[in-house]
Amino acid sequence: MGKRCIALICMIIVSITGCGGRDDSVLDFREQKKEMAIYTEADHLKERVRLEIIDVPKSEYAYVSAWTVYDEMVYYEADYIDYLTDHEGKDAIEPTSEYCTKVMSYDIQSGDTKILYQAEDIIAITDLCTDGKILIWEEYPRRENMSWRIKMLSLTEKDSVAETIFSDGDTEGGLWDIIPNLAEQKIYWYDQDDLEKNGHPIKLYSYDIIRKEIKLEKEGLDLASPYEQISIIDGKICTYEMHTPDGAKQKYFKTGSIYIEDREKDGKITLLTPSKIMHPVANDKFCIWGESYESDDELWLYDYQSGQLECISLEEMGGKFAYMLLDDLIIVSTRNGIWCIEPETQTYTNLLLFGEEYSYGNIWHTLDGSACMQIDSSEEKISIAKINMMG
Repeated sequence: MGKRCIALICMIIVSITGCGGRDDSVLDFREQKKEMAIYTEADHLKERVRLEIIDVPKSEYAYVSAWTVYDEMVYYEADYIDYLTDHEGKDAIEPTSEYCTKVMSYDIQSGDTKILYQAEDIIAITDLCTDGKILIWEEYPRRENMSWRIKMLSLTEKDSVAETIFSDGDTEGGLWDIIPNLAEQKIYWYDQDDLEKNGHPIKLYSYDIIRKEIKLEKEGLDLASPYEQISIIDGKICTYEMHTPDGAKQKYFKTGSIYIEDREKDGKITLLTPSKIMHPVANDKFCIWGESYESDDELWLYDYQSGQLECISLEEMGGKFAYMLLDDLIIVSTRNGIWCIEPETQTYTNLLLFGEEYSYGNIWHTLDGSACMQIDSSEEKISIAKINMMG
């Protein structure tokens, strides 16, 4: 496969073909030793992607904690919680209706902004997702004894009103905050079971927007952080479980299992990894993951076509903060910039260097096929980097 070494292929493959054409594979890499793959810098990747910086204006004193992008539209939350908070022991500002939390839209082409939804109080709204037809978000209707609820707003119906479609009381999970994701008329999210009773306490739920039904999709999973959003790209849903060494007296994760389910082809790949796992991301070409939030100089990569597993060194790029797949490329946010990696040629290039103006943030996969991240926030605007494949 291009210049890539094939000496890393040392695995056991067990394929099971069941009724209905289901094709499941278990790939065992647990005995593979870590050998760092050193990529080289090249400029040709700049011709494969387009990076656009979107400046979204915001009103005075507003703070934007959540946003999403779809084609030429940005949808974002604006709240005044920080402005209204008495940080210095002075008299608090009166929380009038003008400071109620809002969901806004911004048209990149025309520059128009609109208020799509205004909450009845000064509350937190997070995790906006859209497919261009509907917009969903998570909000917290109370500041004390917090609970969450998911709201949905139609973007195609005139005078549409946001409605609560489900809330924390509809499941038995224990997380105060969920990170929903939207795909194919379903909303997916992780929640947590009783940690004392279940060594792998994470459950995956879905809500069918058409049927208005909640379903327990999978249990016995793990999360390295409760703020991880489930990866759903190209019909591939990616979850994971972490394992302790045999005979370990305390919970120390050493290896793991990554489950990549293809909802379109009704098949599943299980990767038995030689490493700990954090935030695996999969599309129809690769699966990538990190080992932990403390270890940032490496990124694991499994290539479906070659059957190879390798660990990519990110040291020359500055160490990862976040990462995302974009077709056959990897987009990485480090502490000094945004980088593009091409596994086929084992090359990388810088797309944007950070300095006094821009800084690193999390990368989100959007349903228009782009990778987006917030790179700046000021009193007047937030800046979002949107990365698309050329052509």
